Amino acid sequence: MNYVCDYKDGVATSGMSFDKKGNQYPFTNIQVEPGFNGGLTAFGTFLSKNIHYPKDARQHKIQGLVIVTFIIERDGSLTDVHVVRGLEKSLDDEAVRVLKISPAWIPASEYGRPVRVQYTVPIRYRL
Repeated sequence: MNYVCDYKDGVATSGMSFDKKGNQYPFTNIQVEPGFNGGLTAFGTFLSKNIHYPKDARQHKIQGLVIVTFIIERDGSLTDVHVVRGLEKSLDDEAVRVLKISPAWIPASEYGRPVRVQYTVPIRYRL
C-alpha cells in the first residue's frame, strides 16, 4: 500500500492511499475504529430486541456477563464469533447467535482503506 499524507504542524490531517490495483482511498484520519451503524445506543437496542433469555437460565436465575469476540471484515460482516469468557452454555450460545444475525457494521479503516479487526463485546444477562 502506498499513501500520501498532508500535514499541519507535524500532524497528518488527510491524504490518499493507493492499493496495488491503483484504486484510491481518500482519508482524513489515519485509523478509524469500527462501529455499529447508529452507534452504541443502536447496538444496545439491537441486542435488547434480539436476545432471548433462555428458559432454563431464567428458571435457575442465572445472571452475569458473557464476553464475545469476533472479526469485523472489510465489508462490515461479522465472522469468527466466539465466546472468550462464558457464563452458562445456553447464555453463551444465545450471545453468539444474536451476534451472527447482526447487520453489517461500519468497518475499521486505515489510511482510508477498510481493514479487518477483532472486536470484543460484553453481553450482560440480567433478570
